[in-house]
Amino acid sequence: LATGGSVVCPPTADADAAFRLLAAFRPTRMAAVPALLRAMLDRSAAYTDAVAAGCLRLIHSGAASLPPAVLAEVEATLGAPV
Repeated sequence: LATGGSVVCPPTADADAAFRLLAAFRPTRMAAVPALLRAMLDRSAAYTDAVAAGCLRLIHSGAASLPPAVLAEVEATLGAPV
């Protein structure tokens, strides 16, 4: 933050809102629980522009375990390591 970054905190863990925020703010990092990442995978076809933007450099996942298959799909779909 001291170097000009910002933090965006969505009001809910909603895949549609997450994609809208990705498109609007183009963050380089994102934190999400596995359930949100799974929901984003399910909705990614509706947000090809946000997915194609490729702004993310790192995705943080926590609060529960992330199955390896979902991890691989998130990395392939969103284009950033988890």
